[in-house]
Amino acid sequence: MITMLERINLVPQKPFSEKIKKATPFVLCMLVTFLFLVFIFQKTAIERQIVAIDQEISKVYERSQMADKLKVMEAKLSNDVTTLQKLQTELQVTVDSMSPAKDGKFFFSRALAGITQALPASIKCNKISFQDNTGSIEGSAVRYRDLPKLVAILSQNPQFTKVVLQNIDKDLLKDEPQLHNDVFSFRIIFELT
Repeated sequence: MITMLERINLVPQKPFSEKIKKATPFVLCMLVTFLFLVFIFQKTAIERQIVAIDQEISKVYERSQMADKLKVMEAKLSNDVTTLQKLQTELQVTVDSMSPAKDGKFFFSRALAGITQALPASIKCNKISFQDNTGSIEGSAVRYRDLPKLVAILSQNPQFTKVVLQNIDKDLLKDEPQLHNDVFSFRIIFELT
């Protein structure tokens, strides 16, 4: 029989341990380099995260300071609004208290204008007074006939009603008794409409 001969390589080969010894520094160097790169990458990533967190913290701190400032401003504005509301209330009370006087001023100014238009030159008014819707004119007249004319003119004015010549007195002029001129003192009362 023919036996087959096994082929055997008789060339001396390096033992496996030698191969390992030769490859180990290279593998270790590659592993250390890889680990070094991983650590550097992680360190860079962590530093970026730290920077981002620091920026977020600074933004939150700025917002916190802004919120504190806004709270102070809000309190100040709230106090200002309260003060302004009190002033507005006080001014409204003042205006309300002046409104009747203002309305009365206009009301009585129209009445005085009507009296001055109706007053003849021979009549001198000493006192014109108003109380609520009534009034009176006190004065003196050189001619008696001007008094009924004044009453008639005031009666025709729509601002006056119930115009009455209440008192008439005949007086001698005290300053010039030699002239013997008579002066008529009078009082006219009326109601305003």
